[in-house]
Amino acid sequence: MSATEMNLLSPQNLNYLYTSIQSNVINATNVDIKTNATIQTTIKDVAQKTYRAAPSKELEALNNHIITNITSAICEKIAKKKGKKQNALTTTHATTGQPIERKTRPEDDREYRLQPFTMSADFQEFSHYDATDESGTSVNQIPAANINPIELMKRIQQEREEETNRYLKKLESNTLATGENFHLNREIDKGKIVDAGRLNDPLDLYRKTSAQMNDYKTNALNTMDHQDIITPDECERDIRINLQRQVLNMPKYIEKTFYLSVNSIDRDWVNYRRESRYNFKVSFNPSSTSPTAGIQTILKNIISVEVIGVQLPIDYTNIQFDSRIALNALRFPYMVLNIDELDEDIYYGTNKHNNNCFAVLMFDKEYSTQVLSTDYINTQVQSNPKTKYNLQYKRGYFKYISSFFEKKKYYNNPKASLTHMTINITDPAGSYINTQEDTLEILDIEGETIGDKEISTTTGFPYYNSSTQKYIKITTNKYFYNRNFRIGDSLRFRHVVSNSSAFNEYINRDAGHVIINLQLEDNTGIDETRNKGLINVLYISPMGQLNALNQTLDESTYIDVDTLVFSEYENSGFKGYAINMDLQTHLMFKVITKNIDSSIINTQNI
Repeated sequence: MSATEMNLLSPQNLNYLYTSIQSNVINATNVDIKTNATIQTTIKDVAQKTYRAAPSKELEALNNHIITNITSAICEKIAKKKGKKQNALTTTHATTGQPIERKTRPEDDREYRLQPFTMSADFQEFSHYDATDESGTSVNQIPAANINPIELMKRIQQEREEETNRYLKKLESNTLATGENFHLNREIDKGKIVDAGRLNDPLDLYRKTSAQMNDYKTNALNTMDHQDIITPDECERDIRINLQRQVLNMPKYIEKTFYLSVNSIDRDWVNYRRESRYNFKVSFNPSSTSPTAGIQTILKNIISVEVIGVQLPIDYTNIQFDSRIALNALRFPYMVLNIDELDEDIYYGTNKHNNNCFAVLMFDKEYSTQVLSTDYINTQVQSNPKTKYNLQYKRGYFKYISSFFEKKKYYNNPKASLTHMTINITDPAGSYINTQEDTLEILDIEGETIGDKEISTTTGFPYYNSSTQKYIKITTNKYFYNRNFRIGDSLRFRHVVSNSSAFNEYINRDAGHVIINLQLEDNTGIDETRNKGLINVLYISPMGQLNALNQTLDESTYIDVDTLVFSEYENSGFKGYAINMDLQTHLMFKVITKNIDSSIINTQNI
C-alpha cells in the first residue's frame, strides 16, 4: 500500500471526509446524517475504489472528489424523499380547495412525518427505519437489506397505519390552544396573499383526504415491480460509475517553472525618486504609465516562489566624519530580504527585522574586475595615498544565496495571481548599506581640455594627437562620495537634450558611459577647502568613432560639446539625469505554477 493510499484510508482522513460530507449535507438540506453509521463504511469503500480508479494520486484531489460525489448522492436522495413527504403532508382546504400543510404535533410542535409510499435507493442508503411510540420506545427496527421488498413495504405500511391511528386518537383527546375552531388566517399562494377561510375541525380535513391517500397507497403497492427496487450492489455500482466518470473528466494538471530576473535600474529612477536600489517595487503586467519596474506577464495558480540568487553591488557605507573608513556589505553575517507580498509564514527570527522575512541571504562569491593595474595605480593615480580603500579599483558584485533555500509555498490552494513584489534588502539591523541616491541631477554639461585629475591625463584616441580633444565634464547638482561613483563605473543618462540629434542618441544610449576620471580628492588638511572625497564633477569620453582603415579618430564623428546648446528637462532646472549602473541590485526568482495540461484531450468530451 502506497503512502498516499495509507493517508487516504487513515482514520483521521476518513473522519475528515465524514465530517465534511455531514457538514455539506446539513448546509444543503438541513438534514443531519450523523446517526447513520453505514455512511462511514460507504465512505471507506468509495475511497478505496476512488484511489484505484483515479489517474492522479494527489490526496487533496482524491478527497475533493469523494466529498463532492457522496454529498451529491446523499443530497439527491434526501431531495427526492422530501419531495414525496411534502406530497404526503399536504391536503386541501375543505372550502377553497387550496393546499394546506399538516399542522405539527400539539404536544411538542414537531413535524409529524408521513413516510413516502415508494421503495427506492434511499432504503439502501439509510440502513434502518426506526419508529417510536409516544414514550420514545422503539417499536420497530427493520433492516433495509436481505428482505423481500414487498414484505418490507407491507410491514412499513402496517406500522404507518398504527402510528396514524395513535395520532388521530391524540388529536381527538386534546383541545387546540386556539379554542374550538382552528383558524387559518392567511396563505401564501405564488407570492400573492389571499384569505384562506376558516376550518372548523382539522380532523375533517384528514378524513376527507384519507380516501385519496388510501387509493395512492394501494396503487403504489399494486404497480410496484421488483425490478424498480435498487439493490445495494446496484447503488454501489451507480456510485462507482458516477465516480469513475468524474475522475475521467478531471482536468490533468502539469507544473510549469518560470524564472524571473529583476534589476533595480529598470524602475523609474527619474520621476519616482522615493525608491532606491535596495527598496523598490516590481509589478506584473504593469500599465504603460506605471513608475515601477515591470515584468510583462501575469503568473497564475502559483504553487511556490523562491529566490535563487541575489547580486549586490560593491557598495560602501559613507562615514561622513572620516572618509578614510570604507565598509561594504561583507562586514555583516548576512543580509535580509523582505518581500511584503510573500513574507508571511516563511521565516521567524528573534527581532522585527528578520522575523517574517522572505529569506536570509548568505555571501557566496565575489565577481569583480580590476580597473587599473597595480603599476598604473602606483604611477598614474594623483591623489595620496594611491589606494585609499580596499577594492577601490575593482568593479563587480557580491553574490548572495538564501541560507536555507527558503521559498514561499502555497500548500492547500495555489495563489490565484501575483500582481507585484516589493523588494527590500537590509542588513540584520534593518538598515540599508548606503542611503545616498544612485541618481544624479545634471547641472551642466561642457567640454574640458584633458589633464590630470584623480588619475593623470587620458592617453586619448590611438594614432591621434589628443591635446586638442576634450573630456565631457558633468557637473551635478548634489555632491556625491567618490566611494559610490568611482573610476570604471558606468553611467546611464536620460532626458539630455541638445541641438544635435546625433549627440542626443549618443549620450542617452542604454549601454551608458564609463567614468574615466574624477575630480581630485583632497585630504591634505582639515580646513574648509578640502573636499575629503565629497565631489560633484566627473568625466566621460567625448563622442567619436575610429576609422576602420587606419584605426584613428574619424573627425566627422567627433563633436565638441562646447558647440552644443542644452535644454532643461521639463523646467526642472536640470539638463538631464544620470544613474550609476554598477550600483544596482539584481535578483533571480524561480516560480512554479499549476496549469491545465492542454495537450491531453478527453475523448469522452468529444
